[in-house]
Amino acid sequence: MSSILPRNPPPLRGPRAAFACALLLWGAQPALAGGSLDPIRVYYEGSSICDDTALDVEVWNREQERWEPHPVHPRITADTCQVEDAGILLNEVRYRCAGPEPGPWYVGVDVFRPGVLEACGGGRLLAGRDPLGVRITSPHPGAVVRDDTQMVAIEGAVQIDGRDATGYDVVVAVDASAPTAKPFDASGRPLFDVEIDAVRALLEATAHRNDRLRIGLVSHGGGARLELSPTADRDRLRRALDALAARGPSGNPAFAAGLAAGLDALPAGDALRAVSDGGQRVLLALADGRSALPFGGELPRDPVYRQRLDALLSRAVHDGVAVHAFALGGPGGPALELLVPGLADSGGGLVHAASPQAAIGALRATPLPHVQLVVIRNRSVDAARTATLRPDGRFRATLPLRNGTNLVQAVATDSSGAEAQVTVELHFDDSAVRARLLAAERERIRRLRARQRKELRLDPEKSPL
Repeated sequence: MSSILPRNPPPLRGPRAAFACALLLWGAQPALAGGSLDPIRVYYEGSSICDDTALDVEVWNREQERWEPHPVHPRITADTCQVEDAGILLNEVRYRCAGPEPGPWYVGVDVFRPGVLEACGGGRLLAGRDPLGVRITSPHPGAVVRDDTQMVAIEGAVQIDGRDATGYDVVVAVDASAPTAKPFDASGRPLFDVEIDAVRALLEATAHRNDRLRIGLVSHGGGARLELSPTADRDRLRRALDALAARGPSGNPAFAAGLAAGLDALPAGDALRAVSDGGQRVLLALADGRSALPFGGELPRDPVYRQRLDALLSRAVHDGVAVHAFALGGPGGPALELLVPGLADSGGGLVHAASPQAAIGALRATPLPHVQLVVIRNRSVDAARTATLRPDGRFRATLPLRNGTNLVQAVATDSSGAEAQVTVELHFDDSAVRARLLAAERERIRRLRARQRKELRLDPEKSPL
């Protein structure tokens, strides 16, 4: 059995933004359902997202209730395969980019990018959704095409996670409860201020995208409040964030209320069809990782609260909303990891950030891949064109076709560097070309004869009569 760590977005430019790679453990999924705990080979891929080539790995010591270096391989080289126990992997492992400025710890399973070829043997496609897909819609694959120029418009669409790449509706749920006024760590910065900076970093990182991205804002503390519905207006976003920052933290922790308000801001069903064009929907839920709920040791002993969280995550799955939770500060632990299966089912994941820098880097690096390039190629005549991309993921390019069968290929690349391609057969009937050429030749002869007759009338001495 094999699993892989999928390719994530490339490292951020500018100041070093350390963040850990995401681990995909489809091979270990049976353990969640009480299945086999056989060892599995896991591919730790991290060189594309870490400035350093090493990863730190820790496991949870159940007896001591603390994180400890992995007993077999506490530090591994990125892009290598390791043998792990499936039962430990799902709930009791965390990992990060090593180096002088370590990234945030990533805990448990992450299914941001399923559908990639295994790297530790087997050579099969992993189960689950294909993160990036492309299709040619016109002309229809296998169609017979006629055009008098042999230049044919090729049209299609790109999908991300099975949906047309129409962009994203994102809601950030900020923990504005009173405990976030306390310092994040020894630096003395309040955790709430770090959250505000992290949201600003996300806005900066997504400022120059070529797709549609709408971002909304929710706060939770003493209940929940919708600060701003998802919008593409960055000025309104900044004003809403400034207003939240000026108001400051207050009230008791209310993470579950924040989740519910975030889901309410991302409508589903008929309401979704009325206000949205079908893009990906994502909820980024920030919370104080030092709080007893949802991330502290009280969660396993509070079945009512846990059931409420499970119900909200089930709703997210039903509504098609990927939920990414960010535990800011605190030691982490198995209680935190209890959320992992529900987050994974939604298509999201869990990040534990132990420092302000890690928190800001983690939110800035939220995987929101978008289409950057589509190239259309006629492999039968070695001709290629860069397609014109629309914000809704549709593309168009004009390509020369030869008479007979043509193999037309579309290759799409997203912002993470992932590629998808499709090749279709198109059959070109050159009868229209021949008709055009014949008509052109007839017209040429007609004009030639007309000119000759004109010349004869102007010079009677040349007349055969």
